[in-house]
Amino acid sequence: MSIEQKFILTGDLNFMGLGDAKHVFERIRSEMWAADAVISNLECCFFANESKANNQSCTGHLYERSGQREGFYAQPAAAEALKAANITMVGNANNTNFGDEAIRSTIAVLNDRQIAFSGVGTNWEEACQPALKTINGIRVGLIQRTSVYWPSNHEASASHPGVATVKIHTAYSPKIDGYASNRPGTPPDIHTWADSKYLEDLVTQIHKLKETTDIVIASFHWGYKEEVLDYMSEIAHAAIDAGADIILGHGPHMPLPTEIYKSKPIFYGVGSFVFHNGHRGKVHGNWVGMMGRINIQDKKLKSFGFSLVRRDEKNQTFITDLEDETSVLEPIFEAMRTNGLSFNIDDDTVYFNMDKIEP
Repeated sequence: MSIEQKFILTGDLNFMGLGDAKHVFERIRSEMWAADAVISNLECCFFANESKANNQSCTGHLYERSGQREGFYAQPAAAEALKAANITMVGNANNTNFGDEAIRSTIAVLNDRQIAFSGVGTNWEEACQPALKTINGIRVGLIQRTSVYWPSNHEASASHPGVATVKIHTAYSPKIDGYASNRPGTPPDIHTWADSKYLEDLVTQIHKLKETTDIVIASFHWGYKEEVLDYMSEIAHAAIDAGADIILGHGPHMPLPTEIYKSKPIFYGVGSFVFHNGHRGKVHGNWVGMMGRINIQDKKLKSFGFSLVRRDEKNQTFITDLEDETSVLEPIFEAMRTNGLSFNIDDDTVYFNMDKIEP
């Protein structure tokens, strides 16, 4: 008998200043529980220290190392909101999870709630470990890395807590267009690429993970504004070549175009799902996010698409009417058409036409 399952992918979850945070999922809870699993990017640390939880500077005795004062810190009680919303796996490697004590607290809280996680650890080896979960008979592996991180004491080391990373290089060159290359002040072309050692380590681990799992989700915190940068495509394609089935990207607080590579979905940027307070306690507006939808049949990808979400005045996440999101969708649709992708809209969801995608 054929077995079908549904996964939901979400962007950033930042519970800073939201208490136990359960209320944020009230309008979308039934949708999340209709899925067999929800996989998210957790962009905060669960840490009870009041001074850090309020995102204020702290005295040095809280830190094993300096330079660890920029982060998002939520009360540990907010982790209960994950369980209440059917969020079963999270990636925790991003540019806000900072501080040895805060990271250790987060690990303890997630372990206590039995929420599988990847991307953070008490040392480099632990931070690079994938999250593993058997979900209704499907063995799922989640591996997360960040390419956006602070240059000092944020990356996990052999002996200190931190996040798992993929280092990126950036270079600038004059535009060669036959006109502007000899003119002072001409904007440069920007080139980005993944460090070969970091990428090789990632590829090796994904290949090994695929040997023991049915579905591999590779999740990356990356990007800058609306553009899909060269290194993002490089990492995504390398991950799929190594065995990843789904790419879940996040970092920019906006949806980015989606790509299909070797019949596998690449969500380059799903934006935010729960995000009220940001750096230094700044309150953000009603950002739009992308919610990935994955349908699996007999342990293989069957179809995939996405809906859009926003937050209301009570800070509750809800699925938006796509007819109201023309300005958001048109740049995404145009990029998808340029890449030869065909899609259709079913109610509040954009689905890719898989029969028109080359394997």
